[in-house]
Amino acid sequence: MGLMIAVEFRRQLLPVQQLWKVFRGAASLQMGGPAAMLF
Repeated sequence: MGLMIAVEFRRQLLPVQQLWKVFRGAASLQMGGPAAMLF
């Protein structure tokens, strides 16, 4: 039962991770490479 919850949780989280990658990419482009290291 706990496994199903974990799988569902990860599936909900996936779009957030994609968004975070896009955000990091945009931030690194705007601020220059070194700023991306902060994230």
